[in-house]
Order: sequence, then C-alpha cells, then structure tokens
Amino acid sequence: NVRNKKDGYIIGPKVVWTKMKHRKKKQNKNYTLYFLIFAILLFGVFMIGKSSNNEIKLEIIDENKNIDETIKGDDSMTIVKFETTLGEFEVELYEDKAPISTKNFLEYVNEGYYDGLIFHRVISNFMVQGGGFDSDMNEKETKPAIKNEADNGLKNLKYTLAMARTNEVDSATSQFFVNVADNVFLDNGARDFGYAVFAKVISGEDTVEKIREVKTTTKGPYTDVPATPVLINKAYVKWIVKNLSKNQRKEKLI
Repeated sequence: NVRNKKDGYIIGPKVVWTKMKHRKKKQNKNYTLYFLIFAILLFGVFMIGKSSNNEIKLEIIDENKNIDETIKGDDSMTIVKFETTLGEFEVELYEDKAPISTKNFLEYVNEGYYDGLIFHRVISNFMVQGGGFDSDMNEKETKPAIKNEADNGLKNLKYTLAMARTNEVDSATSQFFVNVADNVFLDNGARDFGYAVFAKVISGEDTVEKIREVKTTTKGPYTDVPATPVLINKAYVKWIVKNLSKNQRKEKLI
C-alpha cells in the first residue's frame, strides 16, 4: 500500500475514507440548515395568517349541533336556524341585552325541544307564535318560568322574536312569537311591563311571510290555529361568530 505526499496531503485508502467521512459530516450540516430555514418560513406563514385573522376579527363556525359554550367570547353572536314545512329562517340572539331569555331559549333548542312542534297561533297583521304545541294541539311540558326582560331596551319591531307569556309578568317558558308588524304596544311601559324581545330574524323573512299568510281555523278552545299545521322540523345553533366588534353589534341592534 504505497502512500505519497502531495500538496501536504497523504494520498491513499486512509485519506479517501477520511475525505468521505468529512463530506458526510458536511452533508448532515446542510440538511440541518435546510430544516431550520424551512421551520422559520413555516412559522412566518403561520404568524402572518394569525395576524390577518386578528385584523378581520370574524370567525364563523358552522355548528349544526349543540352550542359549545367553551368557544364563545364576550362579543360572540349566536344564530339559530329553523327548518319548517314552509321553508327556513335564521335568527340572531341578543345575548348581551337578554341573557336570561336567550339562555332559556338555547336550552330548549339544544335539547331538540322545538323539533316536531308547530306554529300554533297565526294572526297575519300581528305575529306568529310557536314552541309549545304539537300538531294535535297537545301542549308540551316545559321548564320553570323565567324572569321577564322586557325592560332591556329592545323593541317589538317587525321580524323580532319575543317571549310569549300569560297575564303574569314572569310566566314565559318555551313559547315565543315572531312579530310580523311593528307592535310597539307590546314594549315595556306601553300598556304594562311588556314582552321581552331576545332575537331578530336575519334571513328567511320570506318563510316568515309564508307562515303569516296561512289560513287559520279554530281547534277546540284554540283560535287562529293554522288549518294545515306548520311544523318546526328542526331548530339548531348554526353559527357562532366570535370577536364581533361592539360597533358591528350596535349596528345590528339598530
């Protein structure tokens, strides 16, 4: 095994092995460097996307299932969708203005309470009421009555939802009605304590109009009952919009 010196290096098998080992070390260092560069770039893209989301301040979550309280923020907006035999409509809940009424309403929604019930009272120039009877006019058992929040500042304007009640102020349970006209006489202080508004129709007004226009009849002791039952096939939480700015909420309340 002949070894020669050339330019200060020893030529031979030992040197070839040494050079190959050095070359592998250099390649490993290159791989590490490439990985670090890739990780930095990936982190940068993530931070840019996060920054962009913060600027938009809107996050829409398609639930189609029970509400998850853990993902709600102080400025969240909850939307409930109704699927009926005459079409669909969606309502936004005013949780900040009517916390008791909306909490009560969501409990019924999440339990599937409204599924299969009907709009049992329809007065075309006044309101459509539902959430208490099935198609045979059997009244469904409810939770205890809640406190009336009619003094929350919200008005019984067209397409708003309010809690139905008896002559007793704090008697609302599951039933609600959709105003199909501006019913200011139902507001707090107009003639009595009033009826608590807790939501507003934000899409599907045409469905509400179809319900309003149905023919009605009398069934037993009940008047203004749709001759053909208008069923609530399903009611469920559809969207929760997180971090909605207070200005945007204010615009929706006006």
